[in-house]
Order: sequence, then structure tokens, then C-alpha cells
Amino acid sequence: MSQTLVLHERFYKSLEKASYAAILQSKGFATPAEFLNAIINKLNDEFSFLEIKGFRFLTKEESSRYSQYAAFVDGDNLQHDKIVVFFTPIDSKIGDVIIEQGFMPTICNQMEDHITFLLDGRIRKIAVLTSQINKDNEISTEYNKMQMDVNSLNTLNFDVVPFFPIKNLSTKSRYNSLSEYMEMSEFLQKKLSANAQNEYLKLDSDTLYGDFDISQYEGQFLKSFCFRFLTAMLAGGSDYKYDISNIIRKLNNKLDNQFSNLKNFIDYANNNLITQLHFITPIDDDIIESDDVIDNINDMHRLPEKGIDNTGRKRYKTQKKVRDAVLKNTSYLCDCHDLKHFYFEFIPFL
Repeated sequence: MSQTLVLHERFYKSLEKASYAAILQSKGFATPAEFLNAIINKLNDEFSFLEIKGFRFLTKEESSRYSQYAAFVDGDNLQHDKIVVFFTPIDSKIGDVIIEQGFMPTICNQMEDHITFLLDGRIRKIAVLTSQINKDNEISTEYNKMQMDVNSLNTLNFDVVPFFPIKNLSTKSRYNSLSEYMEMSEFLQKKLSANAQNEYLKLDSDTLYGDFDISQYEGQFLKSFCFRFLTAMLAGGSDYKYDISNIIRKLNNKLDNQFSNLKNFIDYANNNLITQLHFITPIDDDIIESDDVIDNINDMHRLPEKGIDNTGRKRYKTQKKVRDAVLKNTSYLCDCHDLKHFYFEFIPFL
């Protein structure tokens, strides 16, 4: 098997910047090439269908469809029509919309070629979290913008892989309904007024309307708005209709690439059945049970075996006896100090 990670040369050159280089060196990576090879090893370790041997840069023709923070896998035995890999900026701050701004240009370009890019299970979409957001790479235990964006990625059918792990961040949670997404958007809006775009998603009966003040039609706001509306659409699926006609009127149909593709996807969604790829999958579908039986529940501190779940991701095998005992001891609630988290996930013992 011969596979190559094909990335933008601008991303590679950004790793040579003093601020980026300092972060990478603090993580033990002496050169950008060493860092990228570590990402390749991580991808190979996470996915059974990947055996990437190295990387190359996008050609001029290829780069028209991939922005600085996106790449694709080229080679043999991919088991998918296309595998697109996204990165987040190395040097970022917790308040930055690092996912929306970095991912939307490539998402829109891919949708231009294939309007159902986000829905098509034959196209694998992988998001690698490669950001140092603060000294401890830690977010607040309260619900926050970073968690909201990761939930959105899962809802948009991305596999989220934490290369630089972020404390207190769940990388597996998603929005399972439009009402859930709208409630969390409202919660975030109350927490941080800077996230004003959430005010412009209005649910009336069975239709979600998108609108905003024309004065905000610029720069990064557009990426954020499209990212939020696409998330809402995949959370709501075919149970709702979607409408941005007010925006189209305000712009006199002079839509940029992002809104053109959003409009086209809305037209598609309003006339076709759409749903999340894994929406009907049981919540523990990616848990793999070990055949090894533990007689004593205290005999759990050992490195578990790895297996492959039905999505092609490599997972640690779990012990049902251990898991059931832990969940029972916590009354099946999140065991964090305030018991108010929006997610609960099982993490195997290492």
C-alpha cells in the first residue's frame, strides 16, 4: 500500500514562523517535517484504512480546491472516494474561531464540486486538532465556543482527532437535533455577546431562517454564519425547511462563493432527504468489547488491546464488567464536580 498526505505549502511554511516553531519545539518537534510525520503516524494509528508513508505539496491545480489548512490523502487502497484532512492553526487563542475560519473555504470549494460533500459517506472528512490555545491547552469546564465547534464538526460528519489533546474537551459529542443546537447556541450567546451570529438563526414552526445585518457582511463573519447554518441543517435534517431568502434579497443575488454554495445546499436539502451519516447509530456503537475476561475488577490497570470499530477507526477494547461497575458507582451521571456537563462519554482505562 502506498499513500501520501498532500498538503498546502503555505501550511508547511507557516510552521517555520517563530511563534509556531517555538510551540512545536516545546512539544518535542525540531522541524516542520518531524511534526508532519508525527501527524501521519497519528492518522495511521487512528484509522485502519490509512498507511501513509510521507507527504508532498499540492500542485497549482490541486490547490484551487484546498485552502491552507486542508489536505487530502492520495494513493492505493483508500476504501473511500476521497479522504480530506483538515488542520487547525498551531498558534491560536481560545476565543478565536479557528475551526470555522480555517475549514469553511475548503468545505465550500468541495461543495462546489460535490454539493453533498458533507453528507456523502464515500468521502471521509478528518479534522486534526493541532492548536495550542493557551499555556495548559485547557478549556473551561463550562460549555464554550471550542466545544460548540467540535460538536459542529461531528454533526457535519467529520472524524475529530486531537493531535494536541485539549483538557476538558470532548471530541466525540454532536448535536442530535435542531432544538438541541438552538438551545446551546442561545446558551453560548448569553455567555459571550461576541457570538452575535447565533441571533440570526430563527426557528419559526418547521422552518429555520437565516438573516443578519448587512453591515456584518464581511470577512470572518461570513465563514462563521455559513458554518453555523450548515450545522443547524445537519442537526435538523429533513424534519425542517431552510430559508436564507432575506440574505439573498439584501445582497441582490450577488453572493460570494460561500453563500452561493450554502444556497445550493439549501435548495438540495429542501427537495431531498438529508440526515447525519451516523444519526441512527447507537451511542455506544464505537465501543469494542474485549474477549479477555477480568475476574477481579481491581485488575484493570493494564494497557488494553486495540480493535477496529465499524467506521474504520482503531479503538481500545473495553471491559464490560469494569464499565458497568464504574457507571453504577456514579449513578450513571457525569462524574465531574458539578454534574452539569452537556456530554457524557466513556473513556477506557489505560
